[in-house]
Amino acid sequence: MSDNEIEEYQSPLGDYEAAPRLSTEGPGQRQRDVRATQQITQQHLFVKAHRGPLPQASELKAYADIDPAIASAIVAMARENNTTQNVTVRREQIFALARDLASVLAALIFGLAALYGAVTAADHDHPTTAGILATTTLTIGFGALLLRRIVKSERSDHSSQKTGRSTNGEEA
Repeated sequence: MSDNEIEEYQSPLGDYEAAPRLSTEGPGQRQRDVRATQQITQQHLFVKAHRGPLPQASELKAYADIDPAIASAIVAMARENNTTQNVTVRREQIFALARDLASVLAALIFGLAALYGAVTAADHDHPTTAGILATTTLTIGFGALLLRRIVKSERSDHSSQKTGRSTNGEEA
């Protein structure tokens, strides 16, 4: 190859100016530079990604070309899968709500019973017992509320890390 041919090299992408400049240092360096430039400009990366319950439209059409009933069956399965997922999510939400209400109701009943015991103890001339019982009940109640708030904020922080969003909906 002559020097003129090397300088006139056009990349397959058609933009010679965007190709790396060739060096003239050392024997054979120019040929190595040309080969490296050709390898860089001739390599292409193509990634095709698809996500969802249905195959891509081109694949669905290929299935329909084989048998039209197959494409209908695939779409029906995707709809059924979507319905099942929605029902499952709703059930999880209902059970979580019921579990939360049950725990709050149990704590409320326990707290009210303990406070009633404190009032009864005070009425029967046991002020020390009444004070200890009332203070302990209120401390446990406030501690439970505080603990619930901390756990709730940790859950929201954990879920925002999974989704890449902060708790106020902005990108993290």
